Amino acid sequence: MEFTKVFIIGLTLLIGFYVIFGGFGFVPTGSYSYTPSTRNIVHIVEPSSGEIFIGNVNVEDFKKFNLNEKPFVVSRTLEKKSLVSFRDFWVKNGLFRRKDYKRVFTLTDDQLKKLRNSTIHVHVNDTNLYGRLIIYLNNELLFSGILESGDDIDIPVEKNLLKKKNELVVMAESSTWRIWAPTVYILDLDFISEFFGETSQKFSFTVPKSIKSVKYSRLILDVSNVKGSGRLIVRLNSKTVFNGTPKSRQWVEFNDTVKCGENTIEMLPGGDVTFEIENAQLIIFWDRSANESMEMSFHVSGSQYSTLPGRIIFRIGKIFGSPSSLQGEIVGTDGQSHKLLIQGVIEEGKTLSIALPKSFVGVGDNKLILSVSGDGGLTISDIMIEY
Repeated sequence: MEFTKVFIIGLTLLIGFYVIFGGFGFVPTGSYSYTPSTRNIVHIVEPSSGEIFIGNVNVEDFKKFNLNEKPFVVSRTLEKKSLVSFRDFWVKNGLFRRKDYKRVFTLTDDQLKKLRNSTIHVHVNDTNLYGRLIIYLNNELLFSGILESGDDIDIPVEKNLLKKKNELVVMAESSTWRIWAPTVYILDLDFISEFFGETSQKFSFTVPKSIKSVKYSRLILDVSNVKGSGRLIVRLNSKTVFNGTPKSRQWVEFNDTVKCGENTIEMLPGGDVTFEIENAQLIIFWDRSANESMEMSFHVSGSQYSTLPGRIIFRIGKIFGSPSSLQGEIVGTDGQSHKLLIQGVIEEGKTLSIALPKSFVGVGDNKLILSVSGDGGLTISDIMIEY
């Protein structure tokens, strides 16, 4: 009876704890996933230094740069612009009356650079045929002739006649001996120029300093649509690496163009064409030499030492070949070597957290040594100590 009372009371308390604290949780032991804490973290190797390779074979490594965040366009199209336009304008010239049309207009340096061709279109609404119609551009005669009512003419304008500041003059020839009336033209006029409208793209990427020399590079373009006819020009660090019509998936490989540090890729149109590009990727390849172990020094201050034990934390990047295990050791300030306990399966993208006992290190300079066994290697990065 007494046992039953105690059991009921205990069960009641247990249920109460379950309700208050939201159930029971179980934390697995020996886990290698890392959850950031609020403790002090000191990097042994700065993240900007890139990945470190540890392995017993030479390997070819690669790094991919996604150049664009969203689809983009590279194009050159013709855009028409009206420089001068009027309707039902009278020009006349006689003994007692004269009326000319004069218009000054300007073009920018960029417009002059992109100018393709120009045409003056004239429609004669009415005329008395007493003289010729005369048109000047920048004091150069473009047209002189008699036109009838209803006539339409197109007058080509050479590119070299156009400047930053321009003057168009439209006039009628004098009616001379017809003193009773001037020569009259009632006109519609349009001065139309065509300019290349160009959309180019520029992308930048940075090769880490840890990559001493790029072996070769591969540019991959996913082209979703092509309008018109022309070429896609790709320049990397001002050097042309592609000049042609790309396929829907275009691969371009090249050497000796990508450099360590900042790089720039430009994509420009060649011809009257529009390229719609979904994705642009650049992959660089380089050799990593065999390096069976990696030794790194780290300093422990008195205040850091007092907070130990801690954790050694780093991230596994790529795995090459078949490395069987990863070993680690600490050489303390007294010169004594201590094996680190690294357990579990090594996986790409895994962050490892390894116990660092206080007895393994001393105040001052210590060493971390990492090595691999088996036939292969791996890269590690973000190496830090959590005190």
